[in-house]
Amino acid sequence: RKSVIMASTTLFVSNIAESLDESAFQAIYSKHPGFVSSRVRKDKTNSIVGFVEFGTHEQASRAMAVTQGHVSHDQAFAVMFAKSQKRARDDGSRESMGQQRGGGKMS
Repeated sequence: RKSVIMASTTLFVSNIAESLDESAFQAIYSKHPGFVSSRVRKDKTNSIVGFVEFGTHEQASRAMAVTQGHVSHDQAFAVMFAKSQKRARDDGSRESMGQQRGGGKMS
């Protein structure tokens, strides 16, 4: 079966202030059409990063355009599409492209 990479519906947000908690981060994105979920965590360099999922690539793209450079707690967000973890198969189902790294709760 033929697989194609799907356009990402998830945004990756970096340059998040340590003082911005998960509920405040979610409040920034949840008002955008198509919002599905958000989470924040520390990356391998101990910086706070966030992931925001939307229903479609277009909804994620619009939210990215609006929130790029958003200033919160004196830091401007850097927003880009997250690397896709799924592939679409020609039968319409999805297959995993490997396990996601990291995750879990911030400490």
